Amino acid sequence: MSFTLVAETGSGVSGANSYATVANADTYFEGQIYKDSWIKASAAQKAQALAMATSTLDTLVSWDGTKKPQQTRSNGPGRMSQKKMGMP
Repeated sequence: MSFTLVAETGSGVSGANSYATVANADTYFEGQIYKDSWIKASAAQKAQALAMATSTLDTLVSWDGTKKPQQTRSNGPGRMSQKKMGMP
């Protein structure tokens, strides 16, 4: 039985089982230091990993359906901004 990845685009795609496509994830992992396992994985394994990650997020996060402003690494939750730390 084959697995088909259906990516959500933000428009409520029926049957979506992932928040990213394999191409999106490939682009993301290009810039990551620990990317070897992703690069070595087959397209089918990558699709299954993305669907599993989406399922995990859906289990752990209570989505309210509204888009929030994107947090930056310097001032995201639990982090102090450079200004608060006395940095320029």
